[in-house]
Amino acid sequence: MVATMSSTTIAGSFNPRSIDELRQGPTTVVYDGACPFCTAYTKLVQLRESVGTVRLVDARSLPEELISALAGTYNLDNGMLFIHERKIYHGNDAVNRIALLSSDNNLVRRISSAALAKPSVAAALYPLLRLGRNTAIWLRGAGRIHR
Repeated sequence: MVATMSSTTIAGSFNPRSIDELRQGPTTVVYDGACPFCTAYTKLVQLRESVGTVRLVDARSLPEELISALAGTYNLDNGMLFIHERKIYHGNDAVNRIALLSSDNNLVRRISSAALAKPSVAAALYPLLRLGRNTAIWLRGAGRIHR
């Protein structure tokens, strides 16, 4: 099996109903499947080598009650979630943590990891990443995750 996050997706077999269920099991990335940048990023990074199985979850497939429960603390329109060892990271903290745990065995990953592995740089760059995501979502007419 190729060691990308996309190859470890558990498609259709994971239907969490609560935040606690999201924390269970393997490392999980909750991202916006309607965003081409988010999708590309999840395919780019390699986590499996360092954390084992990685479960990818399109935030748009989550049940409305879970999206509402997350909205109080984690707005999925403002950032992806990275759940590792039962701890939830959101937005720039999520991409920072992913960068720290990703392998950097090619130039693009190495550059991405070098930039996003520094918390201050991840925090500074994340608004630009979110702007790109929001623009792509708007151009696609996909709408917001939190309704």
